[in-house]
Amino acid sequence: MATYRNGIITKNNILETCKRLFYEKGYKDTTYIDICEDADVSPGAITRFFGSKKIIAIDIYSDLLISIKENTKSYLLEKHNEYNLRVASALEQTIFTDLICTNNHYKKFYYDICVDGLLLDSYIDKMDYFFKLHSDEYNLCLDESQLRLLQTTTTSISLGVTRKWIEGFLGDLSSQEYSDYKISIMYSLMGLSNSEIGEILKEVHEIYSELSIIPIDFFSIVIE
Repeated sequence: MATYRNGIITKNNILETCKRLFYEKGYKDTTYIDICEDADVSPGAITRFFGSKKIIAIDIYSDLLISIKENTKSYLLEKHNEYNLRVASALEQTIFTDLICTNNHYKKFYYDICVDGLLLDSYIDKMDYFFKLHSDEYNLCLDESQLRLLQTTTTSISLGVTRKWIEGFLGDLSSQEYSDYKISIMYSLMGLSNSEIGEILKEVHEIYSELSIIPIDFFSIVIE
């Protein structure tokens, strides 16, 4: 029991250390040596509990998205007394865009994992749940192959657009235009019409203008 408890403590210590280091230095500039020294662990501990630095980064990214999703749902239910999956998903994307636009730590971390290919190589499996939710909620009747194709296409487009937007290749494209484009691509691939997408974006813009996003700790937020 003591060994198991110690293992949990060590694993959590590595994860929390990586959250801080990835936030402060970015994913790319954080080395294994940095992690081992700050967490006071051996390289073997990282391999044993996580496998690699990449997996830790994906776990942290996933936890951030979960934090955004949970806070978005709570906000919509509390302030608007309803939860529409399409509006909520678009709002989550808009909130994430706000974070990487207003906080250079989030921007550097996200850019690093985009450039490294983590989202396409490792994160894409975690998108099963997201697209299956939409398929089930709106009777899209997507089979496993179609879901995989949708996930891969959406992720690939998002990676390319994000990288070039942060690098300045897209000129003076605003954060709202960037976010709206990604949302529009996602929903057009799900079969929504331009008018349906436009209505979703209009509602999202109205809700977004009312809320406040407050980062707490590293890679966690609250919405008020």
